[in-house]
Amino acid sequence: GRLENYPVRLFHSPANWSTPPHEYGPGVVNQPWFSEPTFPENLNQRWEIGFHYIATEAIAPIFIGEFGGRQVDQRSREGIWQRRLVDFIKRHDLSFSYWSWNPNSGDTGGILLDDWQTIDSPKQDLLSSTLSNIGSVASATTAALPRSNPPIPTSTPSPAPSPTSSPTPPSEISFTNTGLRVNSLMQSDWQTGFCFSMQVVNRGTTSAGGWGLSFQMNQAEISNSWNGTFIRQGDRYTVIPPEWGQAIQPGQTVDLGFCATKQGANYYPQNVMITPP
Repeated sequence: GRLENYPVRLFHSPANWSTPPHEYGPGVVNQPWFSEPTFPENLNQRWEIGFHYIATEAIAPIFIGEFGGRQVDQRSREGIWQRRLVDFIKRHDLSFSYWSWNPNSGDTGGILLDDWQTIDSPKQDLLSSTLSNIGSVASATTAALPRSNPPIPTSTPSPAPSPTSSPTPPSEISFTNTGLRVNSLMQSDWQTGFCFSMQVVNRGTTSAGGWGLSFQMNQAEISNSWNGTFIRQGDRYTVIPPEWGQAIQPGQTVDLGFCATKQGANYYPQNVMITPP
């Protein structure tokens, strides 16, 4: 923001660039304008002042690099914000990319629901309304349950703090009675928080069911999670997998994880284990 007096000047091929603003609602960053009495009528002016003046003044085209959120209803502030932004995109014929397809983006969710199979129909319907000018849009179909590691985002949506350390290499713990293994990985680690994933894979030859996870974590508070119910007892956590992932077929992987706020230096999750059926 506040870059209007500092334009980018390209001396070679100045037409071959665009401006990619990132726009998020109160589910990611609860900015003051979401609580103003004029909300949501104040949004159009904020977007014009914030980034669209670049297109209005013919400085460069706009490509919205990221936007997204869990709510698309007509009552919540996030849902209203997201619908108004889609209207703004259509009215100005802007290009965009959406965050995200995967459901394990803690702040925004995805176009896929947490079962990694079902399309979030209201969200897909809203986004499909922006595609009416490029021909018919194929109807959404159910995606196949991943049989290998589902993709893991390498960063949280922008705006996000810059990482202060490199991701920790994954560690693996076995539960030999069922053929299950758990790989734990620090996905991202910044000054005030971190995101941590646990991937459970069945390396056996038969279906393994009735499993759970447990781990120890001090000086951190889980802020959001995906693909599991996290139950805290002191500094010990128990994780119950989602119904669709309670029985893991041979070669199949279930991805669980969480993002947390740091409360001290001793925040790293320890002793990640698969609990017996």
